[in-house]
Amino acid sequence: MPPRKTRRRKVQRRQPLSAPAGATVACWEDDPGDPKSHPPLSPINVPVPNQSAPPLPYKLGGKAPAPQVYQPGTISFVYYANASALRRTADFWGSIVPARTTWHVGKVLHVNIDSGVDLNAFYTRGGGGEAPGLHFFHESVGGRVFFSGESPDVCARRRSVLLD
Repeated sequence: MPPRKTRRRKVQRRQPLSAPAGATVACWEDDPGDPKSHPPLSPINVPVPNQSAPPLPYKLGGKAPAPQVYQPGTISFVYYANASALRRTADFWGSIVPARTTWHVGKVLHVNIDSGVDLNAFYTRGGGGEAPGLHFFHESVGGRVFFSGESPDVCARRRSVLLD
């Protein structure tokens, strides 16, 4: 009996979400602080951040919301606020660190914008049941939900210590 020919299935690579040309998203320019501050801060609109761009690429977990301007307090706003803050931080550090600098955890830093309920954010190299990368959380305080990953200050501080 002749040998059977096996068919190889083509593996389809999932293409990253590409934003329409000129698309913008909303984010905070600075930490929003107390929502009752006077005058209250307003988000700014920026081009959709390219997470895979050098220097220092990163990848937010989960499905990316459609790129558009979202209202603060929504998980879609948190997604783009986090992605924008991380891109600004990567661009800043990428201009300072030696060429070919990578993350401790590899070429791409993985980011979880909502790892659960806590007033916290942290980085881990993995182990202890936690995936390597950046982890941000949410917590309800005084009837309002705060996301640590929404603050550009928290995002930038967590990310700045992770380079090899």
